[in-house]
Amino acid sequence: MTSDSVISVTLLGRCSPEGLVFRSGAQVGDDIWVSGFLGNAAGGLEVLLANEHKEEGDRQILVSSHQRPAPRLKLGKALGESGMVHAMIDLSDGVAKDLRHICDESGVGAVLNQESVPISEPLRTLARDLSHDPFDWALSGGEDYELLFATPLEYRKEIEEITKNVMGKAATRIGLIVKEQGLWLQTVGDRIQFPYGGYTHF
Repeated sequence: MTSDSVISVTLLGRCSPEGLVFRSGAQVGDDIWVSGFLGNAAGGLEVLLANEHKEEGDRQILVSSHQRPAPRLKLGKALGESGMVHAMIDLSDGVAKDLRHICDESGVGAVLNQESVPISEPLRTLARDLSHDPFDWALSGGEDYELLFATPLEYRKEIEEITKNVMGKAATRIGLIVKEQGLWLQTVGDRIQFPYGGYTHF
């Protein structure tokens, strides 16, 4: 294969209408959940680009997240069939972009709590070593293929039980759907409007 070769792959599939969840159903007051750690895939790419790949250890965990992501197919099915989820999307382009898709199509906004964003210890260690903000990878990195979804607050206990039963651990609540359109990040002492980010296809 020459350096200018291109591989194009298209996948088509079918989905049962039962339990189908769109991006467009988020409602004001909904909790925002994420199924697992964020930013590991972006951290893994950074390790590969820096030629610091090791066969074992924390950095290998990050590299594996980038090279062999595991989409949450079973969890997505369980959440859809529960009837408790208003909107859902997989995190292929990063929270900063994919959550904006939900907000735009639902006509709402969102506030993320920075302290609640789940970041793994391997990613925090890499961020310290490279003097990089781990939240940049977590919110804009993409390719984690975790699930981001919105549910009514009265289902918190049930959502924790469903996600724990499927994944072995509960999903994490990271924010709230609000009326004012836009995306904000709530830090310890301030609320800032989140810049448009995430993977850009073209």
